[in-house]
Amino acid sequence: MKRTLSLGLSALLVACGQPPATAKPTPRVLVETLGDTATHSTFIYSGEVRARHETPLAFQVSGRVRERLVERGQHVSAGQALLRVDPRDLDQAMAQSAAGQIAARADFKLAERNLAQFQPLFKQGFVSQAELDRHHANFEDAKARLQQADAALAVGRNQREYATLLAPHDGVIAEVNAEPGQVVSAGAPAVVLVREGEREVEISVPEQRVEAFKQARHYQIGIWALPGIKLTGKLREISPSADRQTRTYAARLGLVDAPAAVQLGMTASVTSAEGTARALTVPLTAIYQKESQPNVWVVRAAKAVLVPVTLGAPQGERVVVRTGLQAGDQVVVAGTHKLVAGMAVEGISGSAAQ
Repeated sequence: MKRTLSLGLSALLVACGQPPATAKPTPRVLVETLGDTATHSTFIYSGEVRARHETPLAFQVSGRVRERLVERGQHVSAGQALLRVDPRDLDQAMAQSAAGQIAARADFKLAERNLAQFQPLFKQGFVSQAELDRHHANFEDAKARLQQADAALAVGRNQREYATLLAPHDGVIAEVNAEPGQVVSAGAPAVVLVREGEREVEISVPEQRVEAFKQARHYQIGIWALPGIKLTGKLREISPSADRQTRTYAARLGLVDAPAAVQLGMTASVTSAEGTARALTVPLTAIYQKESQPNVWVVRAAKAVLVPVTLGAPQGERVVVRTGLQAGDQVVVAGTHKLVAGMAVEGISGSAAQ
């Protein structure tokens, strides 16, 4: 009897020494309640820094290039010689025109003397009216031929001057497309001269984006070689027709307050904000990538539910969600890697967590 009582007391003492079992607390997760937000569609275009004023220069006569007097990147002044073609054919043509002028002037002087001699004879009645009219016609014909010869010689002299390509204004040589010995045609661009000062960026816009690009709210321009510089662009012009090869439209944007460090030919990027819309967005931290499918953890009925989503364009530290979610959903924005589907959780907002 004593042995049984002793065992009972021992068991009671052991039971009293153990702590009572408690329920495991429900994990708390940081959530964000979704609502429509304003989003901006942004697109990036690559381009090149160009001068505001670019002048393609061409010879007005054809010929073989004799001298190249400038190099690419060289500063030139108005009236400075850039290229010369062989002038020998032009010299011969001018000599021919000069000889024609001498002959025409001699004929004119002869016709002038004859008319002067026959006019008093007509008044005295020694010659007929028809004879006087003939000499008068010869005079007018000689006068017209002399004027023609003078004009031909002037053209020849101009063409001789055209053998030297001159800079029409101060600037920098951007391109030289002719070399000594090369035959150039009249009107074919041989040199591109740009004015110092105002800079632009030239880009190519795909045909399906032309209208949206024109209506963009603003344009931000970055320079690849100058990563710390962000400039504002102003759309100046966009080509009315597409390039036959690329089917894109050339657009030019002026650089507002561009520093001197922005040089011609530098690579630039143009970011355009092409419209505002209402859409659902989530923080990038809420995206849970499973294999190749993006997902989002949502708290529904105090349970963690993994929802596949379709993502849109990024918006800074957020991203647009096109499908899978709706306004009012509570999305887990932190600690997503610790969740398991169906797990009981308690969602708390960011303000409550603070």
